[in-house]
Amino acid sequence: MSHPPQLTEYGSCPSEPTQSPDNDLFLERLDTFMQKVLNDIKAFAERESRPYEEMRRIVAEWHAKTLFTVDNGIGETRDTRVRNVLVEASKVLESLSSVTGIQSFLLAVDPHDPQDTGFLGGSIIGREYYRGLRGGGIAGASSFKTFLHKRLPTQQEETDIRETSPHPTPTPAATRTAKKAKLELYESIRSQLRQVSGIRKAEMKWTNPERLGLFGVRMIGWPPDIPAANPSSLKLNQNQRLLELVEQGELRFEKTMMTGLETSAPPETLQGSSAAEDFSWAYDVDGHGDASLAPTPETAAAVLTDASPIALDAIHHVPMLSSSTDDVPEVEADTESTYSWKGHDEDLLAEIGEYGFQVETWGDGVQFEGLGTESPVERRVRKRAREEDE
Repeated sequence: MSHPPQLTEYGSCPSEPTQSPDNDLFLERLDTFMQKVLNDIKAFAERESRPYEEMRRIVAEWHAKTLFTVDNGIGETRDTRVRNVLVEASKVLESLSSVTGIQSFLLAVDPHDPQDTGFLGGSIIGREYYRGLRGGGIAGASSFKTFLHKRLPTQQEETDIRETSPHPTPTPAATRTAKKAKLELYESIRSQLRQVSGIRKAEMKWTNPERLGLFGVRMIGWPPDIPAANPSSLKLNQNQRLLELVEQGELRFEKTMMTGLETSAPPETLQGSSAAEDFSWAYDVDGHGDASLAPTPETAAAVLTDASPIALDAIHHVPMLSSSTDDVPEVEADTESTYSWKGHDEDLLAEIGEYGFQVETWGDGVQFEGLGTESPVERRVRKRAREEDE
């Protein structure tokens, strides 16, 4: 003869408390024992110089911890562990009813176990209510399992979903890791770009890296298999790879030219500036005063090096410079050189004129310091002066 299925129920107290002399004596002895325990707690609090109420609270916390702690036995099965948890939960609800008068019931079923008939716990009155409820009891537990079958996937379906899902839901930790990698890549690229370019407001051209030439730099080491895109559009592994390349120095910026937008350093005093600004050797337009000094090769080199990128091999043939606007005459070559200004004067004048210099003619009043009267230069000057007088 088979018995009908019954709800598994836990109750530490009988459904109807019994009143007997033995029970009354037991409760009296228990009360005496607890009063003794309270007196011991009070004495302990005085010895420890702590308030009595604080000690009572600490003892109550300790008692609750030991009362509602499940002993994890070695080798317990899943069903045993589940039952232990449900029993402890029922104890908590019973204690809550005894202390505060709160009534409750606890119904638990395993939707994946066809043999499970459910577990009923809670306070005494709460369990009685559920058993007498229309549609309650074992029928209510069975109805609850049917409802769960419709709303929850089976264990096999859950396994299939986990195995076939191509894009598993990322965990919050992975999301935070992706965000951190993206922010670090932004910051490292921006700081390196501004450091190499010297432009404090330079920004990375993620989709058009060729436009980095505006800042006078170019990017070296970008992987060809990663598209030129904003880190927000790239995958986590791509951002992490770019970040590793930056940290290893393989992905970097290289200076290509000066743009004029760089943060300027304090100007330094150039050596030889006095020589570069000294034009006392230039020709005196009015022909008055002492004779000007002829420029030495060192002086001419200093002037032209600071003024323009003219080839230094033509320095010895540069005519006198001054602020006059007269035309440039054709100059005869000296006895040791066959160089002539013909064909070169216009280009040279154009380059010199860009820096505010004008070329002046040699007049008959020019004297050359340090040259003898029989110098070829002096002879040519005197000869030319006589020809002009005639």
